Amino acid sequence: TAEKKITPLLRQYLKIKNQYKDCLIFFRLGDFYELFFEDAILASKKLNILLTRRGSINGEDIPMCGVPFHQGENYLAKLLKSGFKVAICEQMEKTKISKKENNREIIERKVVRVATPGTLTEEKEFDGSENNFLACIILEKEEKIVSWVDISTGEVRIKCCNNNDDLQATVANINPSEIICKNEYIKNKNRNLNNVFILLNKATITPLKEEYFKYDSCEKIIYKAYKNKQLELHSFSTNELISLGSILKYVSYT
Repeated sequence: TAEKKITPLLRQYLKIKNQYKDCLIFFRLGDFYELFFEDAILASKKLNILLTRRGSINGEDIPMCGVPFHQGENYLAKLLKSGFKVAICEQMEKTKISKKENNREIIERKVVRVATPGTLTEEKEFDGSENNFLACIILEKEEKIVSWVDISTGEVRIKCCNNNDDLQATVANINPSEIICKNEYIKNKNRNLNNVFILLNKATITPLKEEYFKYDSCEKIIYKAYKNKQLELHSFSTNELISLGSILKYVSYT
């Protein structure tokens, strides 16, 4: 009901936001990336920029803030370092003018990148002197698997930990900026994982749906990534391959 009362532009924004609920949306509008509603409130506080408004709904102002698109990477870096995820939504065509109504039509926009703390690629987004690791933790059938990747250097590693202490020490040594894991670990308050999270209070935790960790799809993306590297998959356990495949899948998604 609320969506019917707002402009077509904001309806377009809300449709995209609904697809990327865990992200702030950098919504390209001419020479600016604009943020609306709760995203605008959060970003304005973190970036120390002016919070304005764009129209109203049910008598209440719609919060808005924006940053110049040519400075977008600088603002993006600040948000990522604060643990936010940001979906970059670009204009896919030039502004159209309706001949009949002589007004601007809504142009196509699409998310072209999902930036997360563990998948930084631009030098200005992170401290270049240190690795920026994305980690994946799998805790299944007594196995404790950690895989990690720095996509700015191409470094990929995987380890089967001997016990809970080894798991905690390994993750602490990696010091990832983001950890992906099964959503059920978070729902069930997995004790081993909670102990890891306590050690890494600055890491962004990204729980993912069960489908992300299906063996067949994980095996498929590993074959695709290493098809010319003669990787012998039989030397890895099932859970090791799930950990490696799911982290590659997440990198591909972002």
